Amino acid sequence: MGAEIGMVTLVDGKPRVLRGIAWFSLSEGVRIRDGDTIDVPEKGQLQIEFNDGGVVSVIGPGALYAASLTPREGKLPPLAELFLTRGWLKLDAKAPGVRMKIRTPVSTAMASDAAAVMHVTTDTVEMFVETGSVKLTDAAKPDAAGVETKGGGFTTRAAGKPAEAAARAPAAFVGAMPRDFMDPLPKRAPKFASARPDPAPDRDATF
Repeated sequence: MGAEIGMVTLVDGKPRVLRGIAWFSLSEGVRIRDGDTIDVPEKGQLQIEFNDGGVVSVIGPGALYAASLTPREGKLPPLAELFLTRGWLKLDAKAPGVRMKIRTPVSTAMASDAAAVMHVTTDTVEMFVETGSVKLTDAAKPDAAGVETKGGGFTTRAAGKPAEAAARAPAAFVGAMPRDFMDPLPKRAPKFASARPDPAPDRDATF
C-alpha cells in the first residue's frame, strides 16, 4: 500500500479513486495515497491538502495520475507531484517549505511560494499565476530552462509550439475559469482529522 500523502477536504459531484484494480468513491476526510489515480467528473470538484501544507483543487472533467510526495532531499523540502491529464486546477504552494510539480501532456509546472490556476487539455496548457512565480517547461524536456511566469502573468503552451507569455490573463480564460477559483483555496484539513481514512467502494468497484 502507498504511503498517505494528503487528505480530501472538499468534494462536489462524485469523484472516484482507482486504488489497485478497484474504483472507490471519495468523500471529505479520505486519505490520498502515493500512486492513487483520481477521476473528477464533469462539473465535479475535488480538493486535496497535502501533508506538507500544499493544496490543489480540480474541477472536472479531469483526471489526476500518480500522486506522490517525495521525501526531503538534503536541504530541499518534500515535493508533491501530480499528473493532470485534463481539467481545471488551482494550486496553493504558499506555505513555507512547500514545493509542487504539476505534469501535463504538454508541459510541467514547478511551483514554490506561489498560487496559480491552470487549464489543461490533451494538447494545450494555459496558466495564470496569482502570486509568486511558476516555471513552465516542455513535458518532453523537463530539465530545460522553461518559462518563468510571475504573479499577474499568463502563459500558454500548445503541443509542438513554444510557450507564449502575456502580462495578464485574456478575457476568454477569465470568463471560462471556475468561479470558485477566484478566491483563495480554503484550508479545511483540521475539520476531518478523525474522519474515516479509507474510501468507500463503488458498486462497480473492480474492472
